[in-house]
Amino acid sequence: MAPAWFAPVQLQLNNIQAQLNNMQTQQNNNLLKLNALAHNYVSRLRNSKVMDDLQFGVIRSEAIGPNLNEVPPFFPLNQAALYNLTLAQLDQLEDFYAADFVGPNVSTRRQAFATFIGRF
Repeated sequence: MAPAWFAPVQLQLNNIQAQLNNMQTQQNNNLLKLNALAHNYVSRLRNSKVMDDLQFGVIRSEAIGPNLNEVPPFFPLNQAALYNLTLAQLDQLEDFYAADFVGPNVSTRRQAFATFIGRF
Protein backbone atom coordinates (compact mmCIF):
# COMPACT_ATOMS: atom_id res chain seq x y z
CA MET A 1 0.00 0.00 0.00
CA ALA A 2 1.31 3.42 -0.97
CA PRO A 3 1.90 6.09 1.66
CA ALA A 4 -0.72 8.84 2.03
CA TRP A 5 1.56 11.50 0.57
CA PHE A 6 1.66 9.56 -2.71
CA ALA A 7 -2.07 9.98 -3.47
CA PRO A 8 -1.74 13.51 -4.98
CA VAL A 9 1.31 12.39 -6.96
CA GLN A 10 -0.61 9.39 -8.31
CA LEU A 11 -3.48 11.68 -9.31
CA GLN A 12 -1.07 13.95 -11.21
CA LEU A 13 0.52 10.92 -12.91
CA ASN A 14 -2.92 9.68 -13.95
CA ASN A 15 -3.75 13.13 -15.38
CA ILE A 16 -0.47 13.21 -17.31
CA GLN A 17 -1.14 9.71 -18.68
CA ALA A 18 -4.63 10.77 -19.83
CA GLN A 19 -3.16 13.84 -21.56
CA LEU A 20 -0.54 11.68 -23.29
CA ASN A 21 -3.24 9.27 -24.45
CA ASN A 22 -5.26 12.19 -25.88
CA MET A 23 -2.19 13.54 -27.66
CA GLN A 24 -1.50 10.09 -29.14
CA THR A 25 -5.08 9.83 -30.40
CA GLN A 26 -4.86 13.30 -31.96
CA GLN A 27 -1.54 12.43 -33.59
CA ASN A 28 -2.98 9.21 -35.01
CA ASN A 29 -6.00 11.10 -36.37
CA ASN A 30 -3.73 13.71 -37.95
CA LEU A 31 -1.67 11.01 -39.65
CA LEU A 32 -4.81 9.32 -40.96
CA LYS A 33 -6.10 12.66 -42.22
CA LEU A 34 -2.80 13.38 -43.99
CA ASN A 35 -2.94 9.93 -45.56
CA ALA A 36 -6.48 10.60 -46.79
CA LEU A 37 -5.54 14.05 -48.13
CA ALA A 38 -2.57 12.67 -50.08
CA HIS A 39 -4.60 9.77 -51.46
CA ASN A 40 -7.47 12.06 -52.42
CA TYR A 41 -5.18 14.51 -54.20
CA VAL A 42 -4.08 11.71 -56.54
CA SER A 43 -7.61 10.35 -56.93
CA ARG A 44 -9.08 13.77 -57.75
CA LEU A 45 -6.37 14.36 -60.32
CA ARG A 46 -7.09 10.96 -61.85
CA ASN A 47 -10.84 11.61 -61.79
CA SER A 48 -10.39 14.90 -63.63
CA LYS A 49 -8.79 13.05 -66.53
CA VAL A 50 -10.42 9.60 -66.56
CA MET A 51 -12.42 8.63 -69.65
CA ASP A 52 -16.16 8.15 -69.20
CA ASP A 53 -16.08 4.35 -69.22
CA LEU A 54 -13.12 3.92 -66.86
CA GLN A 55 -13.18 3.52 -63.09
CA PHE A 56 -12.88 6.54 -60.81
CA GLY A 57 -10.29 6.81 -58.07
CA VAL A 58 -12.11 6.51 -54.77
CA ILE A 59 -12.13 9.39 -52.31
CA ARG A 60 -11.43 8.67 -48.65
CA SER A 61 -13.08 10.59 -45.83
CA GLU A 62 -10.98 13.48 -44.53
CA ALA A 63 -13.32 14.26 -41.64
CA ILE A 64 -12.10 13.44 -38.13
CA GLY A 65 -14.48 10.78 -36.86
CA PRO A 66 -15.39 7.14 -37.39
CA ASN A 67 -15.02 7.31 -41.19
CA LEU A 68 -11.60 8.99 -41.25
CA ASN A 69 -9.48 7.59 -44.12
CA GLU A 70 -12.28 5.18 -45.08
CA VAL A 71 -14.13 4.77 -48.38
CA PRO A 72 -17.92 4.37 -48.41
CA PRO A 73 -19.02 0.96 -49.70
CA PHE A 74 -21.45 2.71 -52.06
CA PHE A 75 -18.92 4.99 -53.78
CA PRO A 76 -19.85 5.39 -57.49
CA LEU A 77 -16.97 3.83 -59.40
CA ASN A 78 -17.71 5.20 -62.87
CA GLN A 79 -19.61 7.84 -64.82
CA ALA A 80 -22.76 5.71 -65.15
CA ALA A 81 -22.93 5.08 -61.41
CA LEU A 82 -22.38 8.80 -60.77
CA TYR A 83 -25.28 9.76 -63.05
CA ASN A 84 -27.52 7.20 -61.34
CA LEU A 85 -26.99 8.42 -57.76
CA THR A 86 -30.32 8.95 -55.99
CA LEU A 87 -31.13 11.65 -53.47
CA ALA A 88 -30.93 9.05 -50.69
CA GLN A 89 -27.48 7.94 -51.85
CA LEU A 90 -26.30 11.54 -52.05
CA ASP A 91 -27.57 12.07 -48.49
CA GLN A 92 -25.58 9.00 -47.38
CA LEU A 93 -22.47 10.32 -49.11
CA GLU A 94 -22.93 13.70 -47.41
CA ASP A 95 -23.15 11.98 -44.03
CA PHE A 96 -20.16 9.77 -44.73
CA TYR A 97 -17.90 12.59 -45.91
CA ALA A 98 -19.34 15.24 -43.56
CA ALA A 99 -19.76 17.39 -46.67
CA ASP A 100 -22.63 19.18 -48.40
CA PHE A 101 -23.60 18.39 -51.97
CA VAL A 102 -26.22 21.09 -52.30
CA GLY A 103 -28.55 21.94 -55.12
CA PRO A 104 -32.23 22.38 -55.88
CA ASN A 105 -32.52 18.95 -57.50
CA VAL A 106 -30.77 15.61 -57.85
CA SER A 107 -28.93 16.66 -60.99
CA THR A 108 -27.24 19.65 -59.38
CA ARG A 109 -26.45 17.61 -56.27
CA ARG A 110 -24.80 14.98 -58.48
CA GLN A 111 -22.80 17.78 -60.07
CA ALA A 112 -21.72 18.98 -56.61
CA PHE A 113 -20.59 15.45 -55.72
CA ALA A 114 -18.80 15.11 -59.06
CA THR A 115 -16.93 18.33 -58.28
CA PHE A 116 -16.07 16.97 -54.82
CA ILE A 117 -14.44 13.87 -56.34
CA GLY A 118 -12.60 15.94 -58.95
CA ARG A 119 -14.71 14.89 -61.90
CA PHE A 120 -15.69 18.35 -63.15
